[in-house]
Amino acid sequence: MSVSVVVPNYNYAKLLSRRVASILNQTKQIDEIIFLDDCSTDDSLEVIDKEIQKIRERNPDIKIQKIVNKKNSGSVCRQWAKGFKAATSDYVWIAEVDDLAEKSFLEKTMAPLLKDDSILISYTESVVVNPKNKPVFKRNLRRTLEKKRLGHWARSYVADGKKELQDVMCVYNTIPNVSAVVFKNDARYEKILEKAAEYSIAGDWYFYVQLLLIGKIAYINEKLNRYCVHSDSVTKTTDKRKYLEETKELHRVISEAVELPTKSKKNLIKQEQYLARIWGLE
Repeated sequence: MSVSVVVPNYNYAKLLSRRVASILNQTKQIDEIIFLDDCSTDDSLEVIDKEIQKIRERNPDIKIQKIVNKKNSGSVCRQWAKGFKAATSDYVWIAEVDDLAEKSFLEKTMAPLLKDDSILISYTESVVVNPKNKPVFKRNLRRTLEKKRLGHWARSYVADGKKELQDVMCVYNTIPNVSAVVFKNDARYEKILEKAAEYSIAGDWYFYVQLLLIGKIAYINEKLNRYCVHSDSVTKTTDKRKYLEETKELHRVISEAVELPTKSKKNLIKQEQYLARIWGLE
């Protein structure tokens, strides 16, 4: 099955070559690479052109697209929508420029998708790194996020999407980095992402939720994605009140879409109270 790699970029000229190398070094060869530039103000376009030339010389079988915005989109979800619309392959990997992947990432993450056509999301565990590719946490990302120690991610699995929502995704976004995901391509995503773009912070969470309502999810319990965080990342500089508001809105959306067990309903309230307390918004 074919795979398109979407590379959204905004002012990451210094990291582009490293990311492209990470993509081309995969044990599963890609079929298409789509560069999306969101009106960068650095020399990203020049670097992209150089990378395209290298790909054409060394990997002539790979299709290449370059889509450049004349005006900044203001939303990663709008960029993702463009990527899905442009992709010509069966599967799509959104590989953000500042992240990296182990060589076997694509091969192992696509394995469940190739066995079960109803899986829309397949993702792997991540290691959090800084821009110099140095680990930030001693523990892996999953253990850092899983405050409630549910044991849900102790092993690889395939799950019904609605069941995943009921059990864990209803409380917070349990897929913290899109670079860790391979999606089955689907024309329905365009409208979903249009709505997701209305969120300032939780658009990715909304997108995953909508996919889980119509398909399955697979998780690979291997640290194959390297998720880069920056000192000025969204989690550190965002409007905390807006984050809390959008968390409550996603809780409402999910609660209306699926019947949540009592334990999950309680966890929604606890999460809202926790965010309000640690950010002084009570």
